[in-house]
Amino acid sequence: MTAAEAVIDFIFAPRCAVCGEYIENRRDMFCPHCRANIIAVGRATDVPKPLTEVWRLTRYREGSRDLLRAIKFNEGRRADELNQLSIIHAILEKAFDRRLQTLFNRIDFATPVPLHKNRQSERGFNQVELIFGDWLKSHGVAVENILRRDRDTKHLFDLNRAERQSVISGAFSIVDGVSIVGKNILLLDDIYTTGTTMSECALTLQTNGAGKIFGLALSSDFD
Repeated sequence: MTAAEAVIDFIFAPRCAVCGEYIENRRDMFCPHCRANIIAVGRATDVPKPLTEVWRLTRYREGSRDLLRAIKFNEGRRADELNQLSIIHAILEKAFDRRLQTLFNRIDFATPVPLHKNRQSERGFNQVELIFGDWLKSHGVAVENILRRDRDTKHLFDLNRAERQSVISGAFSIVDGVSIVGKNILLLDDIYTTGTTMSECALTLQTNGAGKIFGLALSSDFD
């Protein structure tokens, strides 16, 4: 740490980007507790077909939940949204390791789970693209929007697995003119709960000739 940085830290005490607790070095961004509890790169053991693997980067209920809510439901507070995104991008970079690089080496490109045009128009963005786009590109992964959500389905968070499957079945299609035959694809989503949405997207990709299909979520609470 330079003398100037030390003075700045003395005057403006650095605090954890998630919980607000004091930290010794602002370059860390997170206190030891939040770093240990939020960043949790791991692979799910119970993966719905036709997905090959599903990975998560953080635990949902240990901090990333509040960050995601601030982005998705910020009600036009652009400054808040950008602040939360900068924190999430820092988390992504700190989460990156050789396991993720191995995953990236196995795919041809990544694609986000799409929003219906009505919801994207209301929100103004697809949060999955904002979360992952630049980070993946910085690690050599192309991001292509090849999926389309044809039905404006209701929110799934209060439904069980069977109810989610009933609502989401047949909701996706491939964008016109796109060929994915033999391509290994990484599906992106912000939250992975039961895997219903991601597996339905994977089924659409498989039906259109994709090779292996992997999943990557920012957050999940699977063990």
